[in-house]
Amino acid sequence: MLLFWIRWAHPLCFVGEWDAARERVVRNETGSLGHAKENLGRIRAAGTVPRGIRRAVSRFGCTNSPDPQLAFTATLDKEIRDFLKHEVTAHVADITSLDPPPDRVVGALTTGEFSWGTFMRTLGDYSAFASTNTIAGRDIPQMIGEMAPIELSHGGKTWAQLYAAMALHSYGRDLNRNALWLSLSPEGKEIYRSLLDPGRFLRCEDAQTDSSP
Repeated sequence: MLLFWIRWAHPLCFVGEWDAARERVVRNETGSLGHAKENLGRIRAAGTVPRGIRRAVSRFGCTNSPDPQLAFTATLDKEIRDFLKHEVTAHVADITSLDPPPDRVVGALTTGEFSWGTFMRTLGDYSAFASTNTIAGRDIPQMIGEMAPIELSHGGKTWAQLYAAMALHSYGRDLNRNALWLSLSPEGKEIYRSLLDPGRFLRCEDAQTDSSP
């Protein structure tokens, strides 16, 4: 499930890298297109590649196209974008309400290793990557904001706080123009600040950190 490979490997880490690197296709000594696994290796360096994308890459090892570099990058680029759009859309569409939050998303329990903070980060990254604030008819900045009190009530710390901060950063550093921040009510902003407060895991009096994950 998308939520699990997001949780463990942060796959959207490679999204930004892909846009910057997709034109730099590896070539072998003869100048022809290098094997797809070399290119896949570059993407792996920035984040784990989902199985669906690995299958897509395996079909494009070499090509006889007049311009193999463009053919490879364009096809793989579309495969990746289509895969991410399908998976993120499916998960957003399955969340019909966040009050109360669902017990499952696309069949996966929203307890245990699941983190709403992780999903907040994923939506922020994808929103920036796809240049859209709307997925499956939902206002994504507003949706992320609604997840903050859920993560806070679950006691999310450290990584969950980092991902919530990254979700906010996805919409820009200027809070006066940040779509996520602007979508929050005054109370919502206080909740978001509380979620990000490092004092929740750092005990300043003795400079020791909480052992919680």
